[in-house]
This record gives sequence, structure tokens and C-alpha cells, in this order.
Amino acid sequence: MRSARYLIPLILAAQSAWSLNSHPRIWLTPTLLATLTTKMNSHDPDWVALKAAADAYKTDTVLAYQRTGCPGTDICYDYEGGDGPGGWYDAMFTLALVYQVSGDTSYAAKALQILDAANASYKNSSDISPITLDLGYPVRTMLPLLAVGFDWLYSQLSSREKTDTIATINAAYTWYSTGAAPIPYCLVGDPCYGPPYMNYMGGFLWGFGLAADATDGDNSSATTIYNYISAQFNSTIGLGLQPDPVTTSSYEGAYLTTGGFLGGAVPESYNYGTNHNERMWKLILAWKSSGRVDLTSTYTPWWEASVNNLSYVLRPNLWQAGDEGAFSGACTGVLMHDYPLFLAYLLNGTTQGAWSEYLFRNLVTNPCSTSYAAVRLYDAVLWKDATRTATNYTLALGLNYFSDGDGHLFARSDWTTNAVYLSFNGSGAKFTDHQNNAAGNLEVQRGNDYLIASAADWQGVAGYGGTPGIVTQTASQYASTLYFDDGGSFMYTGPNYAGGQGVWGVTNVLGQRADAQVSYVLADLDTAYQKAPDSGANGSRTARYFYRAVAYFGSNAIFVWDRFRSSSPSYVKRLQWHLNPANSPLVSGSIISTTTGASSLFIDTLLPASPIINTARDIATSDGTTPLTYNMQVADSATGTDLNALTVIYAAATGSSMPSSTLITTDANWVGAQVLDITPLVAVVAKTVQDKGNNTYTPLTYTSTTFTTTHSGTGKYLVAGLQPGTYSVVQNGQKLVGYSAVPVGADGTLFFNATSGTFSVLPSTSTSSPCDLNDDGVVNSLDVQLAIAQALGSTPCSNADLDRNGTCNVIDVQRVINAANGQACTVGN
Repeated sequence: MRSARYLIPLILAAQSAWSLNSHPRIWLTPTLLATLTTKMNSHDPDWVALKAAADAYKTDTVLAYQRTGCPGTDICYDYEGGDGPGGWYDAMFTLALVYQVSGDTSYAAKALQILDAANASYKNSSDISPITLDLGYPVRTMLPLLAVGFDWLYSQLSSREKTDTIATINAAYTWYSTGAAPIPYCLVGDPCYGPPYMNYMGGFLWGFGLAADATDGDNSSATTIYNYISAQFNSTIGLGLQPDPVTTSSYEGAYLTTGGFLGGAVPESYNYGTNHNERMWKLILAWKSSGRVDLTSTYTPWWEASVNNLSYVLRPNLWQAGDEGAFSGACTGVLMHDYPLFLAYLLNGTTQGAWSEYLFRNLVTNPCSTSYAAVRLYDAVLWKDATRTATNYTLALGLNYFSDGDGHLFARSDWTTNAVYLSFNGSGAKFTDHQNNAAGNLEVQRGNDYLIASAADWQGVAGYGGTPGIVTQTASQYASTLYFDDGGSFMYTGPNYAGGQGVWGVTNVLGQRADAQVSYVLADLDTAYQKAPDSGANGSRTARYFYRAVAYFGSNAIFVWDRFRSSSPSYVKRLQWHLNPANSPLVSGSIISTTTGASSLFIDTLLPASPIINTARDIATSDGTTPLTYNMQVADSATGTDLNALTVIYAAATGSSMPSSTLITTDANWVGAQVLDITPLVAVVAKTVQDKGNNTYTPLTYTSTTFTTTHSGTGKYLVAGLQPGTYSVVQNGQKLVGYSAVPVGADGTLFFNATSGTFSVLPSTSTSSPCDLNDDGVVNSLDVQLAIAQALGSTPCSNADLDRNGTCNVIDVQRVINAANGQACTVGN
């Protein structure tokens, strides 16, 4: 394991003596308590609601531990410790906070009853199952309620209650730290911990981290607990924020991909994942307020990236968010409002903090369940501030964002609620359990209309909620990506692997660009279709390579370029586009069309030349019979090992038609298309993949290309697949004004605006003549020899194809001879 992964100062684990603040330590600093007192005195609506809930709790009966069920209006353990209304956790936070602000000990007295009930199982029968059941899930509720009960009620605690609480916490810690806990993954040579993105691991850090601070000074084990937890925190979060992602093997044959937090992503979806992130951030805040350690400067970049990511993940309807993960509740892809609220609190006084505040205030209540929009009462009182600055982020941010580490591209046509919205997953990694197998997944939405969807966790006809549903199905067959099935020749079989993807991929983005001109990502996704790296079989894998490139100019059209090779032509390989079930799609030739709400969608398969398009349905798993999303399957009618597909996706208002989309003439190493939209759009991409031997491949890049377009007006052009350097764009034999020295970076892309014509893209030091095949500045006998070699087939036909018919022949050779003799270089038909 590389030491570079440890991004948090190692001094965290080295400190041995603490000078903690007096109780309360967890969040409730004198400054915050003064703010809360002002809310109470001014009858702030959030305070009034919280006090009313606390008053109701005071009349309820606190029930002893029972794993499920909460009859009547009692306060009970309920589900995993009860963080919902009526649960131990919710009642403890509500009552203890009202006591701290109001000073009314009647609230503390009821809260102490909850503390006694939470301690009773271990005190009476040495039973810690209320904390450890279900792989330790309740650690995230039981330990925080014990910590808050100890800390916020400290002045009201008897010596017995202190002793009982410390005993329960320490027993749970012994279970956790001695290996009895079923911690998901333990890395070789390191302390035992789980993935940094996983809500289970986060629950352990959060629960024990709070308990250590709350009981320090009374609990002789508190420092030991803190040192152990802080070391795990250092390791796990450091891995999540590590640049240059790598994969690390573990004891259990699982793999951990690093860097998933770099761009502010939420790998476990905007459900499990947002809750997990909030717990980690609230723990950081608690360690600061307790006087333990101030990590805010260390983690501010993560919080800022999280605001950036959220701003782009949020869809045009202002209530839907990322859905590439399993959702535990009744709603899919619905943003919970407390996430931007807490980010606004953490980043108060910063640009991103003001953006998050604006986002929070302008969220739309989703049509699925208002419970997702409602911030918990105690969170509202703690973190809301009507005086905080709110700045409209849409006036400052561009229209696209590339999320580093997790490889996602987000782009939109504008910031209105009717915008065309694109999400592309350019990572082959599955960072953690509740994440879908969705490498290469592409989603398209227009306004409120979800057009190309992730079918995993599709609930009800509308998709965001209801029954029947495709419940927690994470297999890649539900993603809009490549579907591959080798019949078990190499890949594992079973429902979790349907579609061909496993859980051992990494992020390998070969080129990305997100600026005012274009959104573009080229991703190497073949690792998602491999076995575990230690299986020793990857040299014989049946999915040889899979590259997906996505280009978007910020309008209605999206270009998708797929290159896939399998080891046998008999294996199933196709593209799948999952469409909203609101209306039946139509297929006319190579074009799929459908209508959802106020939007029309078109998917035009330009390559393969003769596609096979089948219409299937994704079936609800909840009843096994109800057809839900449409599954449009696109394959090549020509038998072979390769699937090369160039697709144009077009989303517009209902009643729109698909503009003319055609392949254009290019040289042999490239492929291109033009879309005759209001502003013509042209994408030209390199196509050749080199076999490097030993089942390894690489997409080739070039120093020149030629192509011809036929459109009216001025169009937008993207050329992708160039080697880094400085290039000139030559149009109809003349250098295009303004594009005589265009720098091309590691992304390999060149963008320009032009009328139609015959184009050459050449190194800026080259002659403007396309007949200068060797780019030495002159057209002479050397170029003639190169043209002859390409015509005879002794070298691949490429830039000698001057008539752009896809072959090199005597006509092309004669054109080079003519140019070498001083005549004009003729290009095209």
C-alpha cells in the first residue's frame, strides 16, 4: 500500500493527550448555543416545530428494546435504533437539544429514560445485539444517541448512568476492535476497515468517534477508542480522496478503488451516500467543537467539490439527482434536502457555501414523498440560517462538469428547468456495495422528462416511486451501456453479473474536456468486464476492450462512439438504451424514437451500417411480471468479434423531428458524423485500436486527419483523437483564419467553427497541402512513394485516400504525382 494515500496528517494518531472542551462538546459551542437561543426567543418556526415534537415525546412511554415494531405513540428502538419519528435516536436528539437550549430539565428527564433503555440490554444480560445486529448497522444510531445522551445531558447524569453508558460503549468497541465485528473489508497489512464510500464503515467511524469524545474524562478507554477510530478515518477517507486511482487487494478477495471522492461524487447514490457523507462531516465538526482536532481546512476542498458535483448532478426539475445506486426507501433518485443545507453550514462565508445555500432554498419538493424534502427538525434548528448569503450558482458556473476520480461527465444545454441534461459514467469502477454496475451508463433528461434512464431501482411507471418496481437490481443489464454475455466462458454467471460487468474495474479516462465549447470524455471501460485481478485469468478474458466516447456541444444532440471487441463472434454483444415506459418507442430504419411528457427523443445508429434493433422490456422484480422500462437493443447484423457503433442521440420538445444525421467522408483511420441542426454539429473521432499483444490494446491517436462536410451556415466541429501538439485547420486548401496554431493537450481534442468544406487537420508546421503525406513541408517523390505503398496495401490506407472513398488506389496516387509536379492538390470527389 502506497504511503501517498494518507492525505490526513499522521499527527492525528500521534497525539496522546487532549484538552477537551467542557460539556456539551458535540457541536454545541457557546456561539452556536447563542444562535439557538435567539431562535427560541424569536419563536423561529423551526424551533417551534422542534419544541412541539419534544413536548409530544415527553408524554410518550419509552419502551424496552424490541427489534421491530413501535405500537401506538411510544418511543421505541423501532428499526435499527430508530432514526425516524418515534425512534430512540430521533427522540434523544430532539429532547436533548431542546433541553440544552431551553434549560428545562423535564426534557432531560425523558431523554434519560431513553439512555437507560439503550443501556439496559448490556447492563442486564451482557447483550449488545441492539448495536451489533445486521452486521453492525445500528452502530450509526445507537452509539450517537449514547454519545449525545452522555454529552448533552451530562449535568443531569447520575453516576450510575455514566457508568452504564460507558460500559455499553466499551463493550461495543471491544466487539468492533477485536475482529468480532463483520467489517466488510480488511486490507492486507493495515488496520481492519471498510471502503471509504461505504455507509457501514461510515457508521462505525461516526458512532465510535462521537462516543470517544463524549465520554473522554470519564472513560479510561476513550483515548484508545479515538486513536483507533482516527487511524481508520485517516486511512479510509485518505483513500477516497487519493488522486491517480489504484486498486488494492484485500483479505476477502474484494477490491478497493481509490479516488471516488475527488470530484465530490457520492458513489453509494444520493441516498445511502449522502447520509454517509453527512455523518463523516458531522464527525469532523464534532471533533472540532470538542477541542479534539480541527480538520476543516483539510476537508474544505472535499466539501467544495461536493457542492460543485451536487450543482451538476441536480437535474433541471430541481428535485432529481444521481440514481446509479440502490435506494433503500420508497423513492429513487430523489435528493434529500438536508445534504445541501449542511454543506451550506460547513462552507458558510465561502463561494461554494453561498451556492449550496441558494440550491437548498430553491429545491423543488419532489412528487414522490415530502419526507425526502423535510429536513429533520433538530437538523433544521442546528444548521439553518435565514441570514446566510445565498448566491445563484447558475450565473457563475459553466454548463458542464467532469467529476475527477469517479469519471462522471455532467452537461446541460442551459440552466433552465427545460434544459437537455446528460450524465455519463466514464469509470469502470464499482467503488462500494450500494453502487450499481453501471460503467459507461448514459442518461438523458429534458426538463422533468427522464428519457434515457438507469432501469435499476426503477419504481412504478414514473420511475421515481411506487409499485411495482425493479428493486435494488445493480447488475449492468439495467444500465444504458454495453451488454455482453459470453455464456460463462470467462465471466462469472448469475443475476449480479447479468450484462457482463463485475466489481473489479477502475477509473481509466483517456481524455476529457469540459469547457464552454464542448463536453467530451473518452473512457476505457474494459476493466468493468474483467474478473478479480488475482484470478490469474485476465489474460484470457473474453471482453478484449471497450472504449466509449461521448461528445456534446451543449444543444440537443449527443454523439456516442463505441468500440468493443470480444474473443469470439458467437458471444452476445449489443448496446442497450433503457427508455421511459410512458409511451411505446418506434423503430424506423436505424432510428428509435419515443415521447415522454413534453419531450421527444431520437436515437440514430449511424454505425453499424445495418444495425439490428430489438425492443424488449425490463420486468419488475417485485412481482416478476409487470413490464416497465423499454430496453432498446442495438447489435450489428454482420457477424464478427467487433461492435463499432456511432450513435447520435437527439432530445427536443414534443413535436420535433430528428434532423438529418449522416456519416461524413474521412480518411481511413477516422470516422465522423454531422447533424444538420439549427447550428450544424460535426464530430470526427479516431477509430483504430491497436493490438499490443498479450491481450492488451490501446486506441491510436494521430497527427493528422482529413474529412469533408456538407452543411449550410457555420457549424461547430470537434476532432478527437489527436496527439498533443499544435495544429492548423485547412479548409479547401487554405488555412482557416484563427485556427493556424491551435494547441491540443492530453485530451486529444480540437474544436473550431467553420462553414462546410474539405478539411485537413495538420501539425501547424506542416504545409497546407493534404498531398504532403509525410508532413515534411513539401510534396515530392517521397509522398508519391507513400501513396503507392498505401494503394498497394503494403501500408494501411490512411491519408493517401484523397478522393475520400475509403480506399487508396491509382486515382489517389495520380493526385499526389500531380501535386509533386506543381499542380493543385485535389481532395474529395
